[in-house]
Amino acid sequence: MDFTSDLSSDINGSQNHNSSSSSFLGVTTRRKGISPTVSNNGDNDTSSDIEGMNMLSAKDKKQLKLEELRESLQRQRESLLKEVDTLTSELENTVEPKFTPEPFPEENDEKIDDNMARTLVDLLTLSSRNNRFSGMDTDDYLPAKKRSKIDGNSGMQQELMSKYDTLPLLNMNLRLRYLKQFLYPHMRMSIREMSDRDHDKNDTTKEVMVSASFERNTHYPIRLKFKVHYDTNDETLKRFEVLELLPSMVHLNVKAQEAATSPTNFLFALNEYDRLLHKRQSLFDDVINQYKVWIDPEFINTSNAKYAESDRTMIIRNKRPNNVQLQITIRVGFLDDQAIVPRTTISLRLLCNGNEVQEPDINGLFYGLMKEYGLAMSLRQLIQTTLFP
Repeated sequence: MDFTSDLSSDINGSQNHNSSSSSFLGVTTRRKGISPTVSNNGDNDTSSDIEGMNMLSAKDKKQLKLEELRESLQRQRESLLKEVDTLTSELENTVEPKFTPEPFPEENDEKIDDNMARTLVDLLTLSSRNNRFSGMDTDDYLPAKKRSKIDGNSGMQQELMSKYDTLPLLNMNLRLRYLKQFLYPHMRMSIREMSDRDHDKNDTTKEVMVSASFERNTHYPIRLKFKVHYDTNDETLKRFEVLELLPSMVHLNVKAQEAATSPTNFLFALNEYDRLLHKRQSLFDDVINQYKVWIDPEFINTSNAKYAESDRTMIIRNKRPNNVQLQITIRVGFLDDQAIVPRTTISLRLLCNGNEVQEPDINGLFYGLMKEYGLAMSLRQLIQTTLFP
């Protein structure tokens, strides 16, 4: 059967049949990625093609798009596979360089290098506090001008030029001055050596009484008195006793007292405690200066007397229109029994007509503001927003 003649007759036939055939051909050619053939009646064929596309359902259009996307992805996949094959082939054909191990140095029975020996003896001599190597015969390696003794009376530059270790400086006065200047700027200390007439001369243990005062708050300083027992021969600490700690409101953790086997740890913990107390009081003073009328007078009058208490709560009230109050509790202390260094915790409560407000979360809002603006500014902003909108 001659399908060509039938197709030709259909095309030259009626207009309705012509439109139907052209629409079918247009859809078929689009699926195969081939543009439809334009006959002499170009306008009729183009309009038939568009009309055929409009007759497609949304499902068919989506299927066409998916088929086009699949063909595009297949082409990309083939390109990537070819690239992988090319790189694999290049890697297999790459010749690795031959590794030739270096020969081990031959053992030599000759004497050690003279410069190395001189440097080693120099290091051993200068790094020893007690100059334990002074009895060694080092004249062949160490010049006389380098055998000078470095002790606590030596100048800092002289000691640093000949220092080959990370031990503290021997100059005790310089160390104490730097400690006071950078670590304990608000501490006063007095040291007194205890004398004992009945003390055994063969006993190398000595007692030292130390009094320290942390004076960030000059009206209510933290005072500490302790006794140190140490061995004068090897300069080691034997015992450490805390005799007095004032005011009594300074609650040191039991674990902190047990772990304070050296005065250094104990002084550092108290210095941090004093710093946190002073920072808390400065924060309260800043709030009082701005909202004094709305703060309980009793809190203001007893502010200094309760300076060293662990927990302190400030209440700010605005009775109009809904009797809103904000409670600010700042605690200075230890987070748990294992902690040695004190920390500060802040908690807030917002009440309206005596009922605590749960939503929004006032503490969550405060911590979010604090990350962005800092402690003091965040607290002022929160007070202004909640009490005086």
